[in-house]
Amino acid sequence: MYKRYIFIGLIILIALIGFIKKDFIINELPSLILGSQNFNEKPIKIVLKNPATNLSPYNIEHDNLIRTSNVYEGLVAFDGGQKIIPSLAYSWKNTDKLTWEFKLRREVVFHDNHKFDASSVKKSFENAQKQGNSKIKNLLSTIKEIKVKNPSLIQITTKKIDPILPKKLTQFYIGRSGNIGTGPYKIQKWEKDKKLSLVAFKNYWSKLPKYKNVDFIVIKDQKKQKIDFDKGLIDIIAKINLQMIDRLKQNQSSMRPGFEVGFLMFNVSDPIFSKKSIREFIFNNLRPIPMEDAIDDLAPHASQFAAPDVDGFSHDIPMPNFERIPEINNILRVGTKKITLNYSPNIKKIIPLIKNQLINFGFNIKKNPLDSNK
Repeated sequence: MYKRYIFIGLIILIALIGFIKKDFIINELPSLILGSQNFNEKPIKIVLKNPATNLSPYNIEHDNLIRTSNVYEGLVAFDGGQKIIPSLAYSWKNTDKLTWEFKLRREVVFHDNHKFDASSVKKSFENAQKQGNSKIKNLLSTIKEIKVKNPSLIQITTKKIDPILPKKLTQFYIGRSGNIGTGPYKIQKWEKDKKLSLVAFKNYWSKLPKYKNVDFIVIKDQKKQKIDFDKGLIDIIAKINLQMIDRLKQNQSSMRPGFEVGFLMFNVSDPIFSKKSIREFIFNNLRPIPMEDAIDDLAPHASQFAAPDVDGFSHDIPMPNFERIPEINNILRVGTKKITLNYSPNIKKIIPLIKNQLINFGFNIKKNPLDSNK
């Protein structure tokens, strides 16, 4: 028997994170699911609320990435502590300030047993530029070109100095047409909006995963998720809400921090926000948004743009005091300052909370949801 867990987090990486073990120890994650030559024949069933929209390696929206991170691999990867480790490339270096060289593994094959080499990387880069969504195109935007030096060596030239290029490349997945990757699992069957079935790839270049079959199942009703979980019909529920956490038994849930930090940004070219006094007024008077109520998720207040475990995070930066400055109210007159509130549709639930505060400050608000694909 194994203990069933409900997970809260951004990404489930079956190949890197072991989440099925009776004596679950967070520091031993990499060793829990890798390294077995004898597959556990019982499929592991993972439930998510949202379906995948695309299984392409070049579409890295969150709900797709949860699944495809098990199918595709990049040149490099993150370990459990956000340290960059080798993946399809076993070493890399800067040859000058704009040039990187990556030495590639020679033992890797794709799920169709086509050999992986430097031309595979170059072709995937070209496909990502043409077929990828805005997120992957943005990640690769500093790359000028990728040259094949020999079958096991590529050279990446950037348009400008980009010291964090290896971090960006953790999400640049190498694939072939037909959703074929090099990862520990290959796609067996996809019933869109219902279920994605993966099966372990026996010719995987690294240690084989512990479980032979993995099913990602879509159940939108969280009450049904909990019922099926209690009946033993599913093993893991990803991204549960706060109410479900309270109903779980001890040790049935585990959390890991995400890397997203939400913030308001001023357009300082606007005559209103070009005034430092106005920006200071909003900064000091805008109440922290009760995110838990708005998005039904855990969202602690942040003291800075970088999240914990992300480069640039500092434990020495204190939380803002949010001291009110009532005398600045003389600057604003109710409804006379017209501004546009641009926002991504995925945070639309919190927009009324922000809008109402800005209205109380004297702003006339026009909401403008942005197209997340642009």
